[in-house]
Amino acid sequence: MSGSNMTKIKGMKRILSYITIVSASVLFFSCVEEMEQVYEDPKEEKIFYASVDNKDSLMTKTVISQNPDDGKYQLHWLQEDCIGISSGNNTVEKFVNISTENGKSAIFKGSIATSSVYYAVYPYKEGMKMSSKKFTVEIPPVQPYAEKTFAPEVCPMAGKSDSDSRIYFNNLCGVLVINLTGSEKIRSISFSGKDVSGVPLQISGEFTVDMNYSDAPTLVSTENSTSLVTVKCENPVALNESTPTQFHFVL
Repeated sequence: MSGSNMTKIKGMKRILSYITIVSASVLFFSCVEEMEQVYEDPKEEKIFYASVDNKDSLMTKTVISQNPDDGKYQLHWLQEDCIGISSGNNTVEKFVNISTENGKSAIFKGSIATSSVYYAVYPYKEGMKMSSKKFTVEIPPVQPYAEKTFAPEVCPMAGKSDSDSRIYFNNLCGVLVINLTGSEKIRSISFSGKDVSGVPLQISGEFTVDMNYSDAPTLVSTENSTSLVTVKCENPVALNESTPTQFHFVL
């Protein structure tokens, strides 16, 4: 073999060695990056007790019971209710109601990373996140009709835990009740409003709630908020000419 060919072969070996070293380095750093991405804080099973924002009360606020007590409506958790809880990072974990009956208070069970403060939101939605200590919640623009109450999972709430794993929830909305009489059958009924300046009120759609509150959390509208709420009846609701029929709007 000539000297020039030997020189070419040696040069190619040096190039191949360099490529092999660079490839190994890229592979090494890729593995490190992948390991960092899959790392998560360890979770532990935890129980939370849900109650209203008043720490001296155990009443909660998911649906209105159909039988008012002393002229006041009672607001209850349902057994199928789920809440989302975050330890302050972007992850929101699902906690399920393990209470054996609907009631004024509820016990929720799930797994979450340890924290000194926990942030909670109702209802839980699959895939929901927490960003910069803010939850994104929805007031449904179309809400199912429910007799003498509002439908489950349409009235968002938010709250924080204290040292004894109790979460004091705050209602983020109000409820408008419209009483109708007549002989018609109602398939749907809609509501919209304007402020004193004539600007449409943002009463449904997407909102954010900042959990860094001191007194109570409030909703902030987004570009996906809307100005109309419709209560839709799965089956037409027949009105009565003497007894009012109630339609509840969560706003």
